[in-house]
Amino acid sequence: MVNTDYKNVYTAKREYDDNSVGYKLRTESGEYIGTLSDINNNRSNNGEQIFTYTKTENGRGAMPLEAPLSERAKVKEITLLYRDSTNPLESVTGKAGEVGRDWGLNNTVLGLKIGTGQRGVTGQLEASADYLKEIMEKYPNAKINTKMG
Repeated sequence: MVNTDYKNVYTAKREYDDNSVGYKLRTESGEYIGTLSDINNNRSNNGEQIFTYTKTENGRGAMPLEAPLSERAKVKEITLLYRDSTNPLESVTGKAGEVGRDWGLNNTVLGLKIGTGQRGVTGQLEASADYLKEIMEKYPNAKINTKMG
């Protein structure tokens, strides 16, 4: 698959779709990207939301993190979609918890650190980096693509 800015933007916006494990992600032209194999929805209580799409050479089924290594080794490409911060206006539509984690625990803290010259990252950034490391260990033969919407 040839990556273009248009394809990257289209793919990144799929992080907002209401998908479940097993969903097959395709480009707008129908090109297969991968099958949703894992959803990390705030596992660390830091607000991270990461969608893991796996692509094997011959198969199009989900390849969960818990699959045997012999199966996970068949994954050739992974696309990780990192969901951006929830719109603060959505706090009135039932997403107040997400808004609080994104803006209260992460964006505001990170902005203050940048503004005051402090070092360090937020829990959400650390959790996201830890998850990427886990994915790289679990799928040793896979090329990793990351996208943010």
